[in-house]
Amino acid sequence: MTTQLPPTLDQNTDIQHHSFVVIAGDSLSLHCSSTVEAKFRWGYYRFGSSVPTNIYNGKTINPTFHLADKVSVNDSNGKTCTFDMNDFQLDDAGVFVCIWLGVNEYWSITVLGKCIVY
Repeated sequence: MTTQLPPTLDQNTDIQHHSFVVIAGDSLSLHCSSTVEAKFRWGYYRFGSSVPTNIYNGKTINPTFHLADKVSVNDSNGKTCTFDMNDFQLDDAGVFVCIWLGVNEYWSITVLGKCIVY
């Protein structure tokens, strides 16, 4: 599977991009860090979409985010922020973004199905 990142990425030079492949049912932790205190925010793009969904606004998880019940964010010290998501499913694939102090860090997540042999 390939993906094209949102058009705004081409305009910003402070971008870090990572790609991960997870197996359905797996969990994943994503980490952002800054040398100074920062307000971390998290967003999500479904593959093929250029419109982000807000996940975390620096204080709380967006309860209307369709994966909110699988997500937790630890932003306890202002210099690091950890985003955890449990039980990835095929429809959860997409691009997750951490934004702080004008820096965007992206993770493209591809989810593979499990093959069950009976």
